[in-house]
Amino acid sequence: MKAHEVLSDESKWTRGELARNNTGDACDETSSLACQWCIVGAIFVAYPLTDENIAANKKIQNKLDTSAHDWNDDPTTTFDDVRNLLLELDI
Repeated sequence: MKAHEVLSDESKWTRGELARNNTGDACDETSSLACQWCIVGAIFVAYPLTDENIAANKKIQNKLDTSAHDWNDDPTTTFDDVRNLLLELDI
């Protein structure tokens, strides 16, 4: 599984927390209750604490010159931006 598959549509994306449940409360990104993820949470779901996880975050940082977390939570970043970046970088 890839992070872009976790964030397959906008209803699965969030800001401000790694993951949220169906009531919008923050939860662990690997919880079975999680149904929304930020870009970092989606990467953790796809690549749980592996070298691929580190590589994915480095790809994003190199491309954007900022952290994935900060970029995801920037009010000017849209879901389409997030999804397109994940697809472009094959994450």
